[in-house]
Amino acid sequence: MGDRKELQSPLRRAKIGVSNWLGALPEGAKLDAEIALDKLIEVAEREIEQAYFDGNNHRAGAERMRPFLPK
Repeated sequence: MGDRKELQSPLRRAKIGVSNWLGALPEGAKLDAEIALDKLIEVAEREIEQAYFDGNNHRAGAERMRPFLPK
């Protein structure tokens, strides 16, 4: 199941693509670059998830207010 999620996520697919390029870096820079990439993906996923939940909460609030709005 985890592999399917990895392949369906655009961020995870981008990470896989960028990881291939990290192999071309000098040995001393690879580890730092991989850590930075992992942190970037983690932050991006968290921000996307938060935006999704914020939008969903906004929509739910608008639906609750609909009966009280003038027609």
